Amino acid sequence: MIRTVFFALFTLSIASATAQKEVFLNTDFESFASKHKTIAVLPFAVDLALKAEPSEFLRRQFLETEGLAVQQALANYFENKSNSKNFSILFQPLALTQKKLQNAGIDYRSIGQMKSDELAKVLEVDALITGTLQLQVLLSDGIEDEFNWFDLWVLSPEFGKLAIKVSDGSSGKLLWRYEKAIDRRSGKNTKELIEKLMKQAARSFPYYNRSSN
Repeated sequence: MIRTVFFALFTLSIASATAQKEVFLNTDFESFASKHKTIAVLPFAVDLALKAEPSEFLRRQFLETEGLAVQQALANYFENKSNSKNFSILFQPLALTQKKLQNAGIDYRSIGQMKSDELAKVLEVDALITGTLQLQVLLSDGIEDEFNWFDLWVLSPEFGKLAIKVSDGSSGKLLWRYEKAIDRRSGKNTKELIEKLMKQAARSFPYYNRSSN
């Protein structure tokens, strides 16, 4: 009886996790990608729904901190892979992206008001990685990892959703999107979240060079 219940709960949790992932690929991706040589990771747009509503000043700080944390974690992930043959595009170093944005007077608040072609021109890249992050906790601070077996396998309460997008720099066309709900199994902080998520998403990432394996 216990084994039966365990198997049922385990199967339910796996099915739930699978259903929480969505992938989109533009049918014309190859046509756009044939002209792409370099891509940059930009800060993510963040939507916070905290239990205790902070002041407007703190809220703006939290939004920027979380958005930049995802950018840094994702850019570092790709930079660590850039010397391999796994990807058919070069990733602009995060430090260079930040420097170009700063020199152009573009900060976290103003970047969302700019068009893709404008940003691509400033950064001198062919494509952009952007995204959105919905959170009910401050993930960059890390979340508690003390929870019971039932929480881990069955409840695993979601506390957000992450969407990673690839857009053509010139036209702004959405080429790829990967969305996934975030729960306690996703990672205890932003870095761990991105590493775990990209392990799952890497092979669906459109610039992934499948011929390398």
